[in-house]
Amino acid sequence: MNFIKRLFGTTSKVPTIRPEELAHVLFNDYIYNEEDSVRFFLRDQWKEYDPFLTYIVLYKTAISLLVLLAKEHSLTKCQHVRVCMENIIYKDPSNPKYFIAIKTAMKNSSELLDPSNHILESFDDQYQKLSWTMDCLQGVGILDKRQAIRHDRASVIGMGWAMAWLKEVGIIETNPVTLANFASRWMGSYVAVHKTINQLSPSLG
Repeated sequence: MNFIKRLFGTTSKVPTIRPEELAHVLFNDYIYNEEDSVRFFLRDQWKEYDPFLTYIVLYKTAISLLVLLAKEHSLTKCQHVRVCMENIIYKDPSNPKYFIAIKTAMKNSSELLDPSNHILESFDDQYQKLSWTMDCLQGVGILDKRQAIRHDRASVIGMGWAMAWLKEVGIIETNPVTLANFASRWMGSYVAVHKTINQLSPSLG
């Protein structure tokens, strides 16, 4: 996802970019980039599930907003980018369900992406931050009711998160390697967006 090269060619100096331009870059070159989205289809049969691409767009949007929210604490110009994105996302006020879907996707994504979740020890603390993931793990019998994640928390959270995500689109996946790979691709996606915004944010006009 080399947004900068695609935007400005091989020039070493990134010119000034307006917040609305960066918002559109995120939409056009990341969120709605079908070439990028293909990498999430780890099995050919997943392409048969109609909601899959819709959910990819939903969660890419959520990730972009999470990165901007985290960045705007140190750089207020990122808040302008986030507002521009939200104006595009929520331009149809008659569709409140989409607003709720985005907020839910942001919360769910945080369960995977927040590293502080890996150090939570008690069930109550874990469930407060990881309810979506843990409900799925309990549902398939990996965790008993009120059982905390004791070992390999990052791996178990990633596996449970991927399982929950796929279940939302109608896919039951139990292969731990496939689940770990799927979660890893979303974490990599977050890192790539974070890196891009870090590179472009100093040039925000």
